[in-house]
Amino acid sequence: ARLRKAAAALQLSAAPRGRLPCREAERSEVEAFILEALRAPGGDGRTLYVAGMPGTGKTATVREVVGALRTKADAGELPSFAFVEVNAMRLPQPAHAYALLWEALSGEKRGADTAARHLDKHFGSARKPGESRTTVVVLVDELDYMLTPRQEVLYNLFDWPSRAGAMLAVVGIANTMDLPERLDPKVRSRLGSRRLTFAPYDREQVEAILKQRLSGNLREAFSAQAVTMAARKVAAYSGDVRRALQICARATEVCAARTGGDGVVSIADVNSAHRRLTASAYLSAVEHAAPLERLVLVALCCELRARRKESASLEDVARRSSRLVALASDDADARRAPTHAELLDIVERFADARLLSADYEKRDDRFPALRLNVADTLVSDVL
Repeated sequence: ARLRKAAAALQLSAAPRGRLPCREAERSEVEAFILEALRAPGGDGRTLYVAGMPGTGKTATVREVVGALRTKADAGELPSFAFVEVNAMRLPQPAHAYALLWEALSGEKRGADTAARHLDKHFGSARKPGESRTTVVVLVDELDYMLTPRQEVLYNLFDWPSRAGAMLAVVGIANTMDLPERLDPKVRSRLGSRRLTFAPYDREQVEAILKQRLSGNLREAFSAQAVTMAARKVAAYSGDVRRALQICARATEVCAARTGGDGVVSIADVNSAHRRLTASAYLSAVEHAAPLERLVLVALCCELRARRKESASLEDVARRSSRLVALASDDADARRAPTHAELLDIVERFADARLLSADYEKRDDRFPALRLNVADTLVSDVL
């Protein structure tokens, strides 16, 4: 029973209410930004760009701050405000953000183009004498998915707060630190210079978060060394606290199977859980790879075996892909070698899945060195 309760407390959905631990400074900055928007004379808007690796508490911190400020607004301690969250990764197209935002503000369902015109008029017109208007706080998560050739949606989202009396504050969140530098200068000028970076959690911080989840009697379900080991594994690689929670939750299952359901999670249980999660993540990434992605994986494996090295340059993998095209699957998309841009996208996706690592000698390196993070035999078996 104790192990089951510990596993339940470690689920991502079981986050305790209240302030996130180890993010006090970042929380204060987000809170100050929203308070400035609520108290701005004339309803001037503003924008904030938040960046950091996945699992570092960016979105959770903004949501927690908004929740706390809404409680104060309901009590009459602050002006009331509307909060709209847009997850760009879940949108069919970036322009669908217009329809989602307008529906949240007006309750009306409109197409993207119509909604964009309504929003432009809403945020572009000054308040009439005696008119009451509520400040709108918009959180745009996974901002990198908004990137399009014209970047029109991003421009509008960051331009509207700059208009007089807009009463709009936009918080953009992305996993990439250099996204502003990749934007068109016109868009970047609208984004402004106000930025907030969430550094990866270190070992002490990950350990503190795990201990917060395992409060009270649940702490006895884990040995102190096991919690430290889970924190050390995650901090050494990514600082993604979600990964630490997953490892510890799986470790309770390993311990239950080993002891019959009434044991204490050990370092060995954590190590076993980490190996299982890593293997399953790699397998899933390979199994669900598209034809061009599979071709690149095969080319990389062939190149590593042929050279008997731990890494291969993207340039060599590209050449190998071209030679292997004839041996690829019958899928029409796999009958051609990927372009350089497609290769970079594929490498980025596999790097996000931790299937491989890409080492760039310099920032604009077009041909990074690629290393598999798993035995090539595992990739070969799946393919």
